[in-house]
Amino acid sequence: MDSSAPAKSYVRHPERLCGGNRVELLVGGERAYAEMLSASAGAHRSVYLTTYILHSDATGRRFGDALRERARAGLDVRLMFDAVGSYDSVEDEFLDELARDGVRVHIYHPILPARRRLLGKLQDLHARYELARGRKPRPPSPFAPDFWGFHRRNHQKILVVDSAVAFTGGMNIGDDYTDRVEQGVRVEGWHDLQ
Repeated sequence: MDSSAPAKSYVRHPERLCGGNRVELLVGGERAYAEMLSASAGAHRSVYLTTYILHSDATGRRFGDALRERARAGLDVRLMFDAVGSYDSVEDEFLDELARDGVRVHIYHPILPARRRLLGKLQDLHARYELARGRKPRPPSPFAPDFWGFHRRNHQKILVVDSAVAFTGGMNIGDDYTDRVEQGVRVEGWHDLQ
């Protein structure tokens, strides 16, 4: 009897599954970050990291240093972070260092003020269109998709190394997920899983 039969019932296309894989639950930033950084250091071809929140604090710099080192070694290294999730938490100098050393940096859906003006203009044009046809225009929904990307965010937290090792879960990249001492007081990191 196949011991994985009950698990396969949760998979849409079980024929696509392949054997020889394992899953390990990593609890807490220190353990998860150590495993992620170790896997990155052992990469031979590629390191791809995407995250919602990226800080250029001590933890962010540890990851930045690891990415830069692999890029300098000639690997394909890419970093993508969300513009809203990482708003005002990533220093330009930090990103410049990454890019200078060969890391391909992508900011997911940057917020552009010009697009906000365009959205307002489009909403005004639509309201005039409705009025010209004798219909009362509806106010724009605050939850409607917008054209400048504020509500279109990337909440993924994924690290893929050499297309062979992957990490995913709830941890962003920053000191908030690690135990640390701030102003002489021990602060516990957020409890999360990877």
